[in-house]
Amino acid sequence: EIKKKQITSKNALLFLGEFPSRGAIIFLSSSRFTGIGSVTSEKIISEHSENLFKILKEKPKEIESQFGVSKEHSKALSEGWNKEPKENVFMIFMNELGFLETQIREIASKIGAEVITLINRNPFSLVKVIPRFSFQDVERLCKRLSLRITEEQRILAGTEFYLGDVENRLRHTCMPVENTLQRVSELLSINKEAISKTLEQNKKEFIYKERRGKEVVASSN
Repeated sequence: EIKKKQITSKNALLFLGEFPSRGAIIFLSSSRFTGIGSVTSEKIISEHSENLFKILKEKPKEIESQFGVSKEHSKALSEGWNKEPKENVFMIFMNELGFLETQIREIASKIGAEVITLINRNPFSLVKVIPRFSFQDVERLCKRLSLRITEEQRILAGTEFYLGDVENRLRHTCMPVENTLQRVSELLSINKEAISKTLEQNKKEFIYKERRGKEVVASSN
């Protein structure tokens, strides 16, 4: 549910800061709303964001009157909104956060509304469950939601992301520690010493071994 610039699920609450205009425009411009393009949806949302959801639940005639749209458009808005009413807010939220259509389908089938709980608890966990969702995407998402990420969280997630990326691309199941420190430093713009200290304090999060006289590190997942 989106209410008072907050989105809530059964177990979590996120603050949007402002009405999810971008997500609403994308949603109302989708094929679900026949004939409603971006121009019409932008006009509706710019003028009626505060009462958007309430009006869309009304009959076509009331929608036509409130939004000042044609009879055809009011019918399309009513039919589209009532097609899958339980999905509407979820779709708007997903679009607002910049997820691609294929990613939204994956989230809907595997996670559903629990994605809000995951974002609240550990947004970096999304990298493992959403296709083509990168570490940089997580930081963009957190910025939109004004979620504070500690340096330790960034370092641990960045290291996990780097090791996973290397394994997927190069089929290397582990990497030299020194190489990892350098690459994660470049990824996060954090000095190697800080990264080394954080990893040392969280050794249980990764697997360390000796290989050919060098210490290597691997993901524990």
